[in-house]
Amino acid sequence: MKNCHTLEEWLSWMDELSSNDYVVVDHFLDIHKLKTIQTFFLSHLQIFNKAGIGALGDHVIREDIRGDYIYGWIEKETPN
Repeated sequence: MKNCHTLEEWLSWMDELSSNDYVVVDHFLDIHKLKTIQTFFLSHLQIFNKAGIGALGDHVIREDIRGDYIYGWIEKETPN
């Protein structure tokens, strides 16, 4: 994989991330890689759950607040 960004660009992005808690990197992925990732996740959508808000009995799906999906990799342990 070819690195198409300079060391100075990476350092600048890390400084921005450190200062702002986020960074935007335009054209980070080329369109081919982006489409590959999109195809993968769309083909595996059935293993993801709609994200909701609240906990336990107060958990509700509110797409106007959260429209994303989550992968439930955390297994609840049963007490011994």
